[in-house]
Amino acid sequence: RKQSQFNARKKFQFAILCVRAMIRIKRLRYTPEPLRVEDALRDPYRVKVLRKVIDGCAFRVYGHWVKKGEGQNRAALFENTPRCEVYNLYINSLNR
Repeated sequence: RKQSQFNARKKFQFAILCVRAMIRIKRLRYTPEPLRVEDALRDPYRVKVLRKVIDGCAFRVYGHWVKKGEGQNRAALFENTPRCEVYNLYINSLNR
């Protein structure tokens, strides 16, 4: 059996590799998964980050339509049908 020589450089490189692997494993849950362009084009609202970007841009464009203090909020801009309480406030304000 041959006795191998101790190589400090190889040991150091291996230690650095192990540390980098551990850091990568620890950060794995915080790194976003890659997004394919085809999926984003087909259904952009399925991806939460993309949905937030789209809603933020839409609010910057149409935010001036949301009335402040009259029972509306930012969510009213993105609702397909008005919520019951907002609808009732609107009807009550028309009847006054």
